[in-house]
Amino acid sequence: MSELLNTCPVCSALIDVSEVEPYSRIVCGGCGDTIRVRTGFHHFTITAQVGTGGMSRVFRAHDQLLDRDVALKILNRECSRDGRRLRSFEREAQLTAQISHPNVVKVYSSGHDQGYFYIAMELVDGGSLDERMRAEGKMDEARVLEIAIGAAQGLRAASAAGLIHRDVKPGNILFSADGTAKIVDFGLAVIAREGTEDAEIWATPFYVAPETVFSEPEDSRSDLYSLGASLYHALTGRPVVEDDTNSLAELKIVKARPVDFRAAAAAGVSAETIALLKRCLERRPADRHAGYDEFIDHVRHALRRLHKGGSGGTPWSRRMDFRRAHWITLGAAAAGLAALVWVGNRGRGVDPRAALPLTADSDPAAVGAGAGSDTSAKFLAARGALFAGRTAEAEALFTKLAAADTTRQPTRNWAWFNAGVAALVEGNAADARKAFAALRAAGAGSTDAAEAETAEFFVKCGTWMESAEPVPPDRAVTDSPPDSARALGLLAAGLKNWHSGDLAGGIRLLRAFDAARPPSGAAWISGYKPLIAPHLADAKTLDELPPAETEKLTPEQTAAAAERAKDVLARVKAEGPAKLWAQTRFSALSAAAQAKAAAAHTAAAGELATKSNTDLLAVASANSAAAALGETYAFQAAVDKLRALKMTSPLGTEVCEEHVRQWENAATFLTQLALDLQKQPVADAAVERRSGGELRGRVTAAAEALKVQSAKGPEVTLLLTETAAPSLVRLAERVLERTADSDEFHRRNELLVAFALRAGMPVYGAYAGTELAREYRPFRERWNRLLEAR
Repeated sequence: MSELLNTCPVCSALIDVSEVEPYSRIVCGGCGDTIRVRTGFHHFTITAQVGTGGMSRVFRAHDQLLDRDVALKILNRECSRDGRRLRSFEREAQLTAQISHPNVVKVYSSGHDQGYFYIAMELVDGGSLDERMRAEGKMDEARVLEIAIGAAQGLRAASAAGLIHRDVKPGNILFSADGTAKIVDFGLAVIAREGTEDAEIWATPFYVAPETVFSEPEDSRSDLYSLGASLYHALTGRPVVEDDTNSLAELKIVKARPVDFRAAAAAGVSAETIALLKRCLERRPADRHAGYDEFIDHVRHALRRLHKGGSGGTPWSRRMDFRRAHWITLGAAAAGLAALVWVGNRGRGVDPRAALPLTADSDPAAVGAGAGSDTSAKFLAARGALFAGRTAEAEALFTKLAAADTTRQPTRNWAWFNAGVAALVEGNAADARKAFAALRAAGAGSTDAAEAETAEFFVKCGTWMESAEPVPPDRAVTDSPPDSARALGLLAAGLKNWHSGDLAGGIRLLRAFDAARPPSGAAWISGYKPLIAPHLADAKTLDELPPAETEKLTPEQTAAAAERAKDVLARVKAEGPAKLWAQTRFSALSAAAQAKAAAAHTAAAGELATKSNTDLLAVASANSAAAALGETYAFQAAVDKLRALKMTSPLGTEVCEEHVRQWENAATFLTQLALDLQKQPVADAAVERRSGGELRGRVTAAAEALKVQSAKGPEVTLLLTETAAPSLVRLAERVLERTADSDEFHRRNELLVAFALRAGMPVYGAYAGTELAREYRPFRERWNRLLEAR
């Protein structure tokens, strides 16, 4: 790792802290004072250490960007440098960040800085179950059962997102200030396990499930075992097993023994709660509760009996809540009836889709369901998961249904469409493109004239949704009229544009879908509208952003606008495009406010201040005039404009040079891309002309031109200046994927950022620049200067 220097706050001496752990105390060699070092990680400032473990330390930190306190977990150096283990944890952290549930500690973000990997999480101040157990010994039974419900609800939410915790224990059950139980530390068990020897166990011996020890398959019932063992410890004051060992061989012997519940009885635990613990702690997963719903039902039953005195009443048995069973039965019957009606009408030559070609009736699953209700039931279950917000589960169910050989058209197409929508709601654009590509490949699904609009909708939607480019809003509105069932196309296109750079277009389409009033036969479409409520809420918040134009504002008005933008940024809830949009506007207004404040201050200071202000205005004016040159790739002409300026102050010279550097990098990008493609062409790429039209094939390059060789046609030469900027960016991304040398990777990435910013792709450029600045320190300094200059 390169040398890392901190400045002593007392004497300003530079201290090499490269080998010092974050937030360590050291003695300054200059003044002899003891100081804290390495307290800054990106935009977080560490203020106190709140916890430590074998693989990480947890700190209270302040998020300078959003002005809030967070818990900052920093992995130790060994874990941060182990690529295999780190990738596992990063995947788990990304999944956990998608979970928004009151019983799961929220993950805000993650990143690398100074050779360490960190995650920023919700700060939970109420301590842990482990701390309460140590303070209280045997805990109150009713309180423990209430904690069990909260913890199980959090684990259930994670399970729906595809996560198994693998290390549920009292220390990983935290409490908020109001006493809400929250699960924390998904994923740490994964990298712990990958770093142990075969003869050692990676989880906490007191609570680990037997199947984990015996290398048998794990699922949510493994977490239920660990939760049960934690509850046993809290209720009795002693763990399920007394043997505290990290030896795998020894632990196998311990975990093979049946659990002795005499200690629970001796501690006064009620009979129903002991029955609950027995079910949780069965050796075989099949003998435990089937899932979290069943477990929670049992806990609530035990709690009700406890409130009635703890004895008597009916013992809990494996059963389904009557109301839930009632509705499932009705749903299955309705699906079966829909299928029978469809089959019966088909036999009489009556097409129930004729009244509304996009769907059969109020349930599109009935279309193509075939001979029975099984396909309909699966479709309804998937759609129910989607409407309930369990998008990862819904995507998996729709994908499985669409790929099944027994699924007939147009249900197959509806399943692919819904799989794509679910992926977009999750923010997974790559999976969404795959689903819509499969929809396009599946084709119209019917040649029946009565189904022409449906068939055309599927083909058009699949075609423009599988592309990496945003959907033109006018085209989406034309193909998906808001007063028809095809308004679903507005939903898909709006979500796609939201995630692919055209935030304004995405907001327009999502609002159009929200306002859509399809015919009565398609009333089921309203079930999709709650999915975009968070997007619309953030869009409404973004409407409060002050305009970017500050030319006519006073310094005070500009500063007030920057403060309003900062407030809007803090209120945007979802990470991603909306937050980036607000961040970009805040950065621009903040920079303008700083520039105006500096200009006002220096103007009063004399001639130098006047010269600096004049220089900055000249640079801003020249830069604005050069924007049109950038869109035509006339980068050198822009450089000439800036170099022709006569700077009269050091500040003006520095600002001008920073902008010249970026314009030159944009020009170098084209040269570098051509050289890279000459050496190693890109196979099967799409290249768009700026004037319209697309070429596809093997792409190489000659001087200042691309050469596209299609599979069947002749080779076509296309000047770089005739090629659309997004196509050049995609080709550069393909080059970056195969650039192994880190220095070359970062250099090419910096050129790509400059090109995007100057060639009319500011949102992409700002996002790529922010990401590069996070991981590459030399660029970070240039990026910060550029932001200040802008």
